[in-house]
Amino acid sequence: MLVMPADHLIQDSASFAQTIRSLVPFMQKHGGPCTFGIKPDRPETNYGYIKATGKNLTGEGPPVYRVERFVEKPDRSLAEKFLRQPSYYWNSGIFFWKVSRIQELIARHLPKLWDGLQHIHSRKSEDPASLYEQLPRISIDFGVMQKADGVVVVPAPFAWDDIGTWTSLLRVFSVDGNGNLVRGRHAGIQTRHCILYSESHTMITAGVENLVIVQEGENLLICHKDYADRLKELLAKLRS
Repeated sequence: MLVMPADHLIQDSASFAQTIRSLVPFMQKHGGPCTFGIKPDRPETNYGYIKATGKNLTGEGPPVYRVERFVEKPDRSLAEKFLRQPSYYWNSGIFFWKVSRIQELIARHLPKLWDGLQHIHSRKSEDPASLYEQLPRISIDFGVMQKADGVVVVPAPFAWDDIGTWTSLLRVFSVDGNGNLVRGRHAGIQTRHCILYSESHTMITAGVENLVIVQEGENLLICHKDYADRLKELLAKLRS
């Protein structure tokens, strides 16, 4: 089983697919869980980190190392320290394992979740959607990966990016002569280093810098680029 988050960008799909194929023999024997580590190129504070340890566990295909520990999103100074140590990787959140192995780990570490999944699987519940809503809300990282034994990491030989924030698009798309990333209709003067996205309206700006302006349907987001990674907080206010 291969688990891939939806907001990641892997442009070299051929390299990614070849990496997965070459890991199949190892995974059939080892079972997992396996995650993919991304070599940091900046002191990123919005990603979790993985520390790899020991010798390469396989003689064929990409190298595989044991995971010594997972580290939650660090502060700037700690991220800079990790950047200087070759054993640290970004946690991509891409997982690979045998189905029987992840079932075993969920049953061991998340018994309430496992019982609920068994009910859904056996169709004992007439309303599986309602039962699903009652399952424990916990990420696979906290619930399984940080508790399981034998977790391994594969340093990704393919380019990867997490485009989960508006500012991350600056690493993907080109900007105009004023440093603006524009998607949609826009006219402006003295507008610099902004991210401007409009689904249906014309954006008109003057004398602004370092803003994110997003229009989608009836919703309008305006924030400084430094606050773009706090979108979850803003959405919580929107829902309430």
